[in-house]
Formats: sequence, structure tokens, C-alpha cells
Amino acid sequence: MRTLPTNQNTDLVVRVVRATLASLHVHLADIIEDAARKQQSVQESIAGVRGKIADLEKQLDAYRREITALEADLTETTGVKDRFQEAENAASAKTSVLGTPPASTQLLARTLLSHPSPKQPPTKP
Repeated sequence: MRTLPTNQNTDLVVRVVRATLASLHVHLADIIEDAARKQQSVQESIAGVRGKIADLEKQLDAYRREITALEADLTETTGVKDRFQEAENAASAKTSVLGTPPASTQLLARTLLSHPSPKQPPTKP
């Protein structure tokens, strides 16, 4: 049917197809019923694929939210690590000049350096 010329002499084409099908004992009503069933089946398939797309879009949204949360966690972790690294570098610089401070002093220094207060008194050398 796809190759039949439907844009010219449509009535003639339909009569020839109908006569040909009748000679093969195929009724046009049966073809119409089959076409209606196929339409229904294709529409159901389309709906199924659209449903799958909607599910995938929900999964994508969930993954995007997860990435956003992970990026925030990475930013926070990087900031904390950088502050600790700076404190460690500062402690190492003092150690090379003054010798190794006790472990409790190192811990206190790291804690203070990771959360500096707005107005800290100047430290005495």
C-alpha cells in the first residue's frame, strides 16, 4: 500500500485494490479492523516509551541533585583541608625555628587556626 499512487486517481486506486483483495477472498472490513488494532497497539507502545522517558527524567533529576550535594560536600571538605594544611605549614615553620611544641599545643593551634575569631590578640613571638 505504501507504494501505490494515492495523490492521483484515488478512487481508481481504491477500486483496483478492493477488487484485487476480493479476488483473494480478503475483506476490506477485516483490513480496517486490523488497522484499528495496530493503531491501538502503536498508541500503547508510544505511551509506554513516554512513561520510560518520564522515569529516566526523574532519575536524571535525582542524579543532578546528588551531584549538587556532592559538589557542596567537596567544597566544604576542600576548605577544611586547606585550613588544616595552612595550620600545619604554620606549625612546621614555627617548629623549625623553636623546636617541636607539645602535642596538646599543636592540637590547640590547629583548632584555633581552623576557626579564627574576628579579633584575636596579637601573638607574642
